[in-house]
Amino acid sequence: MKRIILAIVTVYFVAGTVLAIPTDSVFLKMPDNLLPTLARKQRYELAEYYKAGKADSVPNLFGHNSILQKYDTASCHILLKTSYTGTTEIKKFTFSDNKLVFGIIQTVDQPFKNSNIQFFTEDWQPLKIAVDIPDFKTWINEKQLLESGLEPVWIKNLLQNKYFSMHFTESNELEIENNVLSTLSLEDQKMVEPFFENKTIRLNFVK
Repeated sequence: MKRIILAIVTVYFVAGTVLAIPTDSVFLKMPDNLLPTLARKQRYELAEYYKAGKADSVPNLFGHNSILQKYDTASCHILLKTSYTGTTEIKKFTFSDNKLVFGIIQTVDQPFKNSNIQFFTEDWQPLKIAVDIPDFKTWINEKQLLESGLEPVWIKNLLQNKYFSMHFTESNELEIENNVLSTLSLEDQKMVEPFFENKTIRLNFVK
């Protein structure tokens, strides 16, 4: 009888642990098109290695190493270097109506750092969430631009292309950096740097 009770308690404990830490399930059940370079077996190995404090990289489907840089099971926050030039970040959010949402940021580092952000439901259906990306003028010091004597319209034409990189913070905000300077020639970079404010903008999109 004691063995039966012990077995039942063990089952409930394990089940409770699994429910409390859903990160493994999220990582393994992600649709393949969102992580096309990693098969589920490789994802499993990455997670197990990371949790065991051992090697945190495995060869991807193209033979290049994928590195698990963050695997926070408490907040379900994952940062994965999927290739030499790309990263994928996954984070779970809970909105005020108790709706669970998964946010995914995929970033390409070359030739210019640029991110794409998507949101999904619990069963990985695409979800539209309004994220008000700041206008490029947010990074321009208008006063210093006017004092430079340069033609504002011409300068703004140089800076209006959108090359934003993004990152989820621990406080559930979205950090945005403007990488447009990297797309300019060295001559143009030197010209606009005095009035380009190289800063990070934080947005709160969780409602």
